[in-house]
Amino acid sequence: MHYAFSQNPYVKIWDKWYGGTRNEFLMQMIQTYDGGLLIGGYSNSSISGDKTDINRTVGCVVACPFDFWIVKTDSLGSVEWDKTYGGTETDPFSMVQQTTDSGFILAGTSRSNIGFEKSQNTQGNYDYWIVKTDALGNKIWDKDFGGTNVDNLIAVIQTSDGGYLLGGYSSSGVSVDKTQPSQGGYDYWIVKTDANGIKQWDKVFGGADDDNLRSIKQTPDGGYLLAGYSYSGATGDKSQPNQGNTDFWIIRTDPLGNKIWDKDFGAAEFDLCFSINIAPDGNYIAGGTTTSDIGGDKSQPLWGGAGDWDLWILKMDTLGNKLWDKDLGGYGYEDELGNISITTDGGLIIGATSYSTIGVHKSENNLGYEQTWMLKTDSMGDYMWDRTAFTVGHEETGYAIETSDGCYLVGNYTMAFPGGYKTEPNWDSTNNSNDYWIVKFCDSSTVPPTALATGDQFLCPGTCTGFLNLSFNASSYQWSFPGGIPASSTDLNPSNICYNTPGSFDVTLIATNSIGTDTLLLTNYITVYPQPPPQSILQNGDTLFANAGAVSYQWYYNGNLISGATNNFYIASSSGDYNVVATDVNDCEVEAVINDVIASVSQFPVYSSQFTVSPNPVQDKFTIHNLQVTSETAVEIVFYNILGEKLITNLPEARSQWPIEIDCHLFPEGLYILEINSGDKIFRTKFIKQ
Repeated sequence: MHYAFSQNPYVKIWDKWYGGTRNEFLMQMIQTYDGGLLIGGYSNSSISGDKTDINRTVGCVVACPFDFWIVKTDSLGSVEWDKTYGGTETDPFSMVQQTTDSGFILAGTSRSNIGFEKSQNTQGNYDYWIVKTDALGNKIWDKDFGGTNVDNLIAVIQTSDGGYLLGGYSSSGVSVDKTQPSQGGYDYWIVKTDANGIKQWDKVFGGADDDNLRSIKQTPDGGYLLAGYSYSGATGDKSQPNQGNTDFWIIRTDPLGNKIWDKDFGAAEFDLCFSINIAPDGNYIAGGTTTSDIGGDKSQPLWGGAGDWDLWILKMDTLGNKLWDKDLGGYGYEDELGNISITTDGGLIIGATSYSTIGVHKSENNLGYEQTWMLKTDSMGDYMWDRTAFTVGHEETGYAIETSDGCYLVGNYTMAFPGGYKTEPNWDSTNNSNDYWIVKFCDSSTVPPTALATGDQFLCPGTCTGFLNLSFNASSYQWSFPGGIPASSTDLNPSNICYNTPGSFDVTLIATNSIGTDTLLLTNYITVYPQPPPQSILQNGDTLFANAGAVSYQWYYNGNLISGATNNFYIASSSGDYNVVATDVNDCEVEAVINDVIASVSQFPVYSSQFTVSPNPVQDKFTIHNLQVTSETAVEIVFYNILGEKLITNLPEARSQWPIEIDCHLFPEGLYILEINSGDKIFRTKFIKQ
């Protein structure tokens, strides 16, 4: 049989992995308001690899409990920061959403009592747990909600009133935060809070058997859509019987959580709903996995025949009436749906996994056994194209999102060695644990969008920089660097572009492929600072003076750095060559050299920290303290200004006991050097005249 696939223009641009030396399980990725990414999941690693904080079960070595772990990146996937949240037991993460204040709301399930980020004890076995953070991931508050049994939080959304709706499934009866009884097994359980996480109300929906809520959305009228799967018949809140083992179960509520209608969709076998979305036309799209053939609400066959797993999506109107359904897959299993989201063209992007070889909707053979699979449909759910994220491993999950630049990101957790699209090994060198992994795909059939980054765009005269080409899908490049040497380049990533003249300079990049060209002009992109003032060294006796006015200084002797010599003067204790490097406010450097210095006081040592003056700074008079003079000879006191010029010499009476008071009220304001010569020793220090 011959299969015809739409030409798929999407090609891999880059891949990134994030983790520690234990296990990380990616559960969601979102694009943030700044164009970067936030990747969320749970980890039991301590500080290692990309993880900068400890596992919350301190001292754990093997089989450690899990914590929430989020990673914030820029648009290129480079880590900006990461954060860990948890208590001393296991806390698996399920979902994150960016909030209107640019912070984040994190959701998951917790078994921990008070400790670390967890401010409340667990009410039962497992509880709902949400964490509100600021834009940098710093915790603002956290809240625990639960009954006395098991409560698994799957989803959270910020609501139109600034509060939050939490959704998951619960086996708890009326207890603590749960105000309605269980209908049987697990039930849908939603909790509404205000903007500070304070509970406002909760609602339970279920039948006599297990009902698992997996996705929630707010409708334009302020009500809610709840989607999951049900094992229940027409009992409790479920108004329709199951058509097979499990069916999609969709509930529509008003803004207070009161049920408006519920709908069951399914066929003869297992139909598991994991996603609900509101389409641009206002209708609803649900998606999940299926083992059902044609029958009931299912109009298309399993492509692999009886026992196969495929993806199943269906569209309904606002009253829950089915509009259409589609079965998507190959001849093997597609048994894991990660997410479905609406794309800018009104179609769908689906993240899943697949065991299939080429056939039906699968256009590529796998490299590993089971692979992450991205599938694009139009607004009617019809196949457009697909991409397999090749690794040499066995992948158990897959997520996909559209990015603001028209590209797509695929993510999973993997323990695969490098191979396929995976370019780097995991942080666990044995590859026995999972890391987060994401891959970016962009359209190769369009004019290449240009983008660039530079190593440093603020330069000192006579320094060089390099440029990183962030364009994709181009066959050639033309760079222009007015004011630079060289002034142009056709390299992919030009390096050693040098600038000698102060000023501001443009950079132009033209990227070309067979479709056309794209030009990026960055006006005044490169700034070259003014040349620092020239330096010179003046020698006065054994003291070397550099020109004053620089921000910092560093002295060298015979080419070797002198530790601690960071003033604008230096006392030469040895003969030889000296140089000083002065740095200005722009961090630009200028150097001066003096050769063949003869140390004038090498016959006896110089002591620069054997006495003090106070007050310092001084206005009129200061006192010399703690000077230990070992002879009864006359003491010479000499003052130098910052240029090393001798100002005055005093010859007080011989004395062995100090302090002595010095009058300097006639000195201009500035920095001075005080030198005391006792005949067999020289002492120096600095003081400031105000």
